[in-house]
Amino acid sequence: MIVTGGTIGGSTGNTYTGPTTVSGYVGLAKSAGNALCGDITLAAGATLLWTGYSNQIADTSNVTLSSTSILFLHPSESMKYPAYSDTIGKLYVTSGAKVYTGLNATIGWGGVLSVSELWIDGVKQPDVSVVENATGTGLVRGNGYIQVNGSAAPAGPPATFKLDGDPIYKDFYISRSVCSPTTGIMIANCIDSQYGSGFTVPVNLNGFQLTLKHNSSNGAISGNGVVVIAGGGIGGSTGNTYTGTTTVNASASLNKTVGNALCGDITLNNSSTLTWNYANQISDTSNVTLTTSTASLNLNGKADSFAGLTLATGALVNTGTGGVLTLNSLTVDGVVQPAGTYTSSNSAFVTGSGSVQVALSAASPYVIWASTHAGGQSASEDYDHDGVSNGLKYYMGAAGTLAGISPPVVTTAGVRTVTWPRDPSATVASVKVQVSSDLAIWNDVPLTDPSINATDPTKIVYTLPAGTKEFCRLVVTP
Repeated sequence: MIVTGGTIGGSTGNTYTGPTTVSGYVGLAKSAGNALCGDITLAAGATLLWTGYSNQIADTSNVTLSSTSILFLHPSESMKYPAYSDTIGKLYVTSGAKVYTGLNATIGWGGVLSVSELWIDGVKQPDVSVVENATGTGLVRGNGYIQVNGSAAPAGPPATFKLDGDPIYKDFYISRSVCSPTTGIMIANCIDSQYGSGFTVPVNLNGFQLTLKHNSSNGAISGNGVVVIAGGGIGGSTGNTYTGTTTVNASASLNKTVGNALCGDITLNNSSTLTWNYANQISDTSNVTLTTSTASLNLNGKADSFAGLTLATGALVNTGTGGVLTLNSLTVDGVVQPAGTYTSSNSAFVTGSGSVQVALSAASPYVIWASTHAGGQSASEDYDHDGVSNGLKYYMGAAGTLAGISPPVVTTAGVRTVTWPRDPSATVASVKVQVSSDLAIWNDVPLTDPSINATDPTKIVYTLPAGTKEFCRLVVTP
């Protein structure tokens, strides 16, 4: 028999003998008995799909797969449907062929294809069950397996399902496959469905990555993990509360009627644009970074506030008509900007009739100091190239160049000391003295060491050891 396409169905099984050649895209849908019998060969590009029932091939049939042929133990190139199982004779495979085993509606093994022998490229394989490999590039794809000559099932079923290993399994029905039916906790990295309009159920990230590419309307995204925006929109009437990071690789709309659409620190890549259709779409604690000159934020006349915004040269904030973005800090082309109101009339990165308002009072004391005295640079840099880091200048209460003003070694009654001035109002994460005998290897001396006197809030005094050549320096982390 030669099958070139269509679906083989009915309620009475086929019992013919002789070879079968499949040369097209064929569904197997016998509600009773077998759809195919005899030895079966799938020609180049041919596909068999189990479309609603298990046991579609005769148990004695030997099946041969060419390098571009596929077996789907589920009825569509989608994870929307459950997987089925079957038993055949020998399976002969040429490298490149695939057996998609799917994922059950409940957490557990997908479809199981039981074979008496497995041959790959003319080599008989051991009687060991075969599962998807670590990179998703082998014979088996999905959450099921090939059982060889009654071999034991692999350890499991797997707690996670690597859906991102194959293009076909990158799109599936989240509400059925990626979440526990009772808890809504993700069990896999995944991308929302290409069938329909995205997912609608609450999802707990549970440490995994969720990629959104369609217009999603959901209860909420919670838990810790990674959210990737690949297009579409994020809507619904319950705000997202997840923690972790958000990466935006394609333009998307923010449509939450209540609560936040995006949380965590957010990075916009490529020429992506986020468009506000409602106010307050981003978490107040989020830091947003636009990495390219063609990325942008489109407030669309709405208001929002979040912690910080970092813009690459050329990146834009389109406020629309009267939109207002309120920030604690703003960095443009690597330079921290001072507090103030930025509009299209005074700033190249703003378009529209609204404004970007920066209130650095909520930023760290060092950031505030650096915006005035160090061009917004980091603490480890040296804004005026005087040999003293910005962080050390901040700690010492300096507002300008300190070239040539390294604290001297003072000897009194044979005791050598070095004194660094400090600003009592300077807030830092850590400060320590470091010593070295060769300027190559430095060792920390904590402020609690007897050689250090830090009781005076205006200075730190270090006593050098007697009779030993030693270099010392103060290291500050704001």
